[in-house]
Amino acid sequence: ETSRQEARQNSSYRYRPDRGERSADVPPRIYTLGMMKPQEHKRRFYFWDYLWWMGEKWKRARGTSRIDGEMMLSIYIFALLIFPVMIVTIRLLPDVLLWLSCVVFIVITFAVMSLVGRVYRRRGKAVMSHYAKRGFNEVLAVLLWFLAIAIICCMMYFLSQK
Repeated sequence: ETSRQEARQNSSYRYRPDRGERSADVPPRIYTLGMMKPQEHKRRFYFWDYLWWMGEKWKRARGTSRIDGEMMLSIYIFALLIFPVMIVTIRLLPDVLLWLSCVVFIVITFAVMSLVGRVYRRRGKAVMSHYAKRGFNEVLAVLLWFLAIAIICCMMYFLSQK
């Protein structure tokens, strides 16, 4: 009994009666950085993530739907970023060949779509689990889709006005 008490005093462990006695011959655990679990960074979720989630849920709700998360997000990127820049470019630089500017913006559009696909290959699971508790409303998904189409149609209308 006295050897146990001496071992406890010499050990780096403290005796905690609520956790029971510890063996004196167990070496102390030393955690290195390689052994420690990497601290998970807190992800932020944005409206873009919600649009992607809506598209994914829409595709899962309707097995035949061609609209998925990548398509839903890409149509908004096109309607809110690429198409307005295209209109401004065509208005400011009327001497540039129209077909050349269209080819450039088509290439940009496909590059953005592939970037969206690459980002959500890594981020998709986290987005799906973040919004998992939310209910999916197909009517809202359809309205979001047609809102993007309406934005594009309005811009096309104003583009045709001189």
